[in-house]
Amino acid sequence: MSTRFSPRDIHAYLSERVLGQDGVLRLISVSIYKHIHGLKAGNVLFIGNSGTGKTTVMRAIGQFYEDHEELAAYRTMVILNANTLAPEVEGEDRATRLFRRIEARARALYGSGLTAAQLKEAMENATVCVDEVDKISARMSGKANVEGITT
Repeated sequence: MSTRFSPRDIHAYLSERVLGQDGVLRLISVSIYKHIHGLKAGNVLFIGNSGTGKTTVMRAIGQFYEDHEELAAYRTMVILNANTLAPEVEGEDRATRLFRRIEARARALYGSGLTAAQLKEAMENATVCVDEVDKISARMSGKANVEGITT
């Protein structure tokens, strides 16, 4: 845990990397603050058209963790497209697939010397970003429609 960062500090960092999203950055800064201080917080849902900066904000959050050594425990961050969670075969376990992605990211970050306790901490502190959610809900010919839904 780091007591060094206030929501304002986090907002200032993110604002240098993401333009035109001040309101969102204020809210996400509080969420990050709660996350790194172990305070109860809900999930965050970004909704918007393509090109509005959702993925850019997610990447800036990841960079925030990377740029501050005292936040190393929070660096396990996975940004994945929702279509990778859509079952291609009925009954397929999506949760297992998600946890494997988080574990793989933790192992890539911390290397082969990662202990079970370190892996547990990395996975508990992980940030998971599910992008392109519109692509998860449609099925065509019994399979996930990874092209998404167009209206």
